[in-house]
Amino acid sequence: QAADELAPFSNDNYQLVCFYGAIVLLPDGTVRHSPLIYAPPTPGAGDSLNAIFYQRVVLTQLLAWIKRELPGLLVRWLQDGAKPHIAASTTLFMARRGMETVDHPPQSPDLNPIEKVWAVLKGELAKHTPRTWKGVYAAIDKSWDVAVQKIGKKAIEALPRVMQLVNANPEKHVKNVKY
Repeated sequence: QAADELAPFSNDNYQLVCFYGAIVLLPDGTVRHSPLIYAPPTPGAGDSLNAIFYQRVVLTQLLAWIKRELPGLLVRWLQDGAKPHIAASTTLFMARRGMETVDHPPQSPDLNPIEKVWAVLKGELAKHTPRTWKGVYAAIDKSWDVAVQKIGKKAIEALPRVMQLVNANPEKHVKNVKY
């Protein structure tokens, strides 16, 4: 990708960047996580990525990580209903690369274990007071590591139980699931 394509949007007051990551529960019960992927929003797409940029920047890097770090492992991809995730071009992109997805209702944070990790990451990140952008990224990376270790395995293992609760009462969000 061109360097200017990945240049973060910034001015003197802030720098807007999205970050993405993946967590994987291995057959032996351990949890592995990808490095975080930092990407600026797609120009003209508000504060998010469009489908093509999502595929080129995020999915390509996550797929490379899986193939490099966890070769031969069958990975099922659980994504929410965000437009770049459900776009026809993303579905085709994933199918052509053998990326199996797990179907679930859109706008269903209860069903996505990584949402629990993001919540813990926010709490961990609040413990840091970086003064530079380099410090911000270092704090996010450290908080990501801690968050995955704190809740990643529990959140993934709870998924079958959460699915049962959702199927029993699909009109409501699942609350108070013990991890």
